[in-house]
Amino acid sequence: MNWFDKYKNDFEFKSYVLSKKTGITRSILEFLEDSKDGSNVKFGTLILLAEVGGKPLADLVK
Repeated sequence: MNWFDKYKNDFEFKSYVLSKKTGITRSILEFLEDSKDGSNVKFGTLILLAEVGGKPLADLVK
């Protein structure tokens, strides 16, 4: 399980719901699902994921 799968499990999000809530496209979500450590994720994408999860950005990047 990579970091993005853990994020989705922790918040009980499905990719479709995340796409609708954040505006992040399905292709970007697929990239995140294939990402091993999140080091190549754009800052803006991390901000959107943190906002939807209701967490500070610092908690997301630990």
